[in-house]
Amino acid sequence: MGAKKRRLAKANLMALVKNRLRITMTDERLSALGLLSVESDLLDNISFSDIIDTICVCKKQKVSVNQSS
Repeated sequence: MGAKKRRLAKANLMALVKNRLRITMTDERLSALGLLSVESDLLDNISFSDIIDTICVCKKQKVSVNQSS
């Protein structure tokens, strides 16, 4: 009976962790989308292909986007 309780407790813990991760991810994404909405006039002047190229280069070089100039 103890093994069943441990499995159930582990399953419940994993469900709580997954749920928390989903909630956190949603909050972060919602905040980012809200910021994009507020700053939509700036987005009109941004070349998304340049951003994608910069991200690809940074990932290849393993450099943080914040550190690149």
